[in-house]
Amino acid sequence: MPSAASRREFVDRVVSLSAAIVAVSALAVSIYQAKLARDQQRASVWPRLDLTNNNGPHLYARVIRNVGLGPALVRNMEVTFDGRPLRQWGDLARTILGPDAKRIIEADTTLEFMMSTVHRGSVLLPGASVEQLHLKGGTLPDAVMTAAFSGRLLWKACYCSLYGDCWTVTSISDEPTAVGSCPDKANASREFEN
Repeated sequence: MPSAASRREFVDRVVSLSAAIVAVSALAVSIYQAKLARDQQRASVWPRLDLTNNNGPHLYARVIRNVGLGPALVRNMEVTFDGRPLRQWGDLARTILGPDAKRIIEADTTLEFMMSTVHRGSVLLPGASVEQLHLKGGTLPDAVMTAAFSGRLLWKACYCSLYGDCWTVTSISDEPTAVGSCPDKANASREFEN
């Protein structure tokens, strides 16, 4: 039969082991709760950009909206035609209408043209909507609409949340794609300027 001292030692070890298990469990629960809180904070400022077309007879408009919960910090904006980057709205007209673009545009007395810029450094607040391009009138709106709906004309934005989580979205994708980071300024030759 074990002595009273050895029983006391055994009880002390069981109590010590139980205390260690409780402490490790409490630590694990605290770490898990901290992770949940961090995930909730990230979700509370999650931006989501949506690139959409508004169109009708002789009307084409490209709209970018932040339908998320937090501000979208735009880090990169690209507009391409058949994979070639366009840098300005004038490049778009010349690419789509060809060498006679200036003559066609000047002859179109019904053409209404409005543009807004979303570029590196722009911030779109939740619920914000920017009409990047609005064309109404004759030849150009119809040509741009045809190019956009055929997939030849593509808008692509890379944006980040306040916590540095980043996504890309294109004019032909339904869902943003999570990315590690947005292209840096070294890729500026592809960025849309205005």
